[in-house]
Amino acid sequence: AAHGGGSCQISLSYDSGHTWAVIQSWEGNCPRVRKGQEGEITNTYDANQDYTFRVPEGLPSSERVIAAWTWLNAFGNREFYMSCSPIRIKGG
Repeated sequence: AAHGGGSCQISLSYDSGHTWAVIQSWEGNCPRVRKGQEGEITNTYDANQDYTFRVPEGLPSSERVIAAWTWLNAFGNREFYMSCSPIRIKGG
């Protein structure tokens, strides 16, 4: 369910999730609703959900970084969704 699109962020944590640094935010229509339904109360979403972001230069290398994708819905109950994954950053 797209909940009308909302806002999304990508964040990184180097300390097992105690602190986070946001590296990219998408305000509005995230996840993307179907073309032509932007701003409407709808639960249909666009099949294209590719989001591009840059990892900032100079981040310290680490074998134990957590990446988080977070999303807040645009309508309905105030809901907060979060998906996390361990990642490795090299060459920082």
